[in-house]
Amino acid sequence: MGEDEDLDIRAKMDTVRQELKEKEEELRGLEELNQALIFQERKINDELQEALKELINEIINEDDENLRILKRALEFQGEKEGNTE
Repeated sequence: MGEDEDLDIRAKMDTVRQELKEKEEELRGLEELNQALIFQERKINDELQEALKELINEIINEDDENLRILKRALEFQGEKEGNTE
């Protein structure tokens, strides 16, 4: 190989290395965004679950025996799910 070919290959390798570096930085940014979105989704899900519990409790506070039975069943289900984690 001639000196010109070596220079061309080195220039191409430098270009590829730079592109790889840019892609790695982009990937890190996307991974950070993904983690932030996962955290936000979990937080919102927890808030929705808490709101649902409050809504159910408000409805169940009525003097309806069927609703009290439902409340006990939901509490039992919550305890059961809590034991599986």
